[in-house]
Amino acid sequence: MVCKACGATLSAGDAFCSQCNQVVSEGATIGNNQAMNNEQQRQVASENASTAEVVKQKNETIEKASAASKSYWNYLLSSLMKPSDSPVAKQKETAVFGAVTIVLLALFFGLSIYIQFGIAISEFLQMSFSETFIPGFFYLLVMLSVVVGALFLGLKLFMQVNITFLDVLSSYGKQLTVPLLLMVGAAVMSLIRVQFIYSLLVSVTIVSFVGSTALVFYALKGKSSKRDPFYGLLGVYAVILLVIGLTSDWVFSQLFGGLFF
Repeated sequence: MVCKACGATLSAGDAFCSQCNQVVSEGATIGNNQAMNNEQQRQVASENASTAEVVKQKNETIEKASAASKSYWNYLLSSLMKPSDSPVAKQKETAVFGAVTIVLLALFFGLSIYIQFGIAISEFLQMSFSETFIPGFFYLLVMLSVVVGALFLGLKLFMQVNITFLDVLSSYGKQLTVPLLLMVGAAVMSLIRVQFIYSLLVSVTIVSFVGSTALVFYALKGKSSKRDPFYGLLGVYAVILLVIGLTSDWVFSQLFGGLFF
């Protein structure tokens, strides 16, 4: 068998001439094209499968986020209606919701500080976002964490209650739903420049912090302890005031330094 183009000797199974690359038969070309088409189809199918998997994962993430949002919203409503009731859901879930409430509370506190000193009177002071929101957010976040830690230590060490940190976080987070609502209102009042109501809401929020701490301590103190809970709660407040005193200079310089310097 020879090549019709160059006359080179070919083997029986050759599809192309090794000398000039001439196609030996039409069937070889068709077979080669079919093989290429099959490979392209496999690549397209693989890409489609990968795209479908990505879309599926995104949809699952959206569904999980939507379900978590609904659960937290139901938790928030039930906490607002009966903030003094002990959490009845799973401990880990309510602890997560409590942590979310703490973060949201710190978020709206920082936002209200930013609106009050960064937007509402910006024509006079020009205080930036980093000078108002960030210090306010992190300070309240740290202080609320200190409160939870002080409650846990007071109940665990002084009252000798068999309790976990998640128990305290769950209960305290449930108590903070009312302060959260008050702080949202304070941020709105600050935005529309209703100064009197803003100051009133902030004051009530501070009072609610004090009350929430006492309610959580007495709710979790147990009945078997022989120690008076009054002194345990007094110790908790002492720790909180100590931390406030140690950080007051930093707070003043970060949040209000721009007013005077």
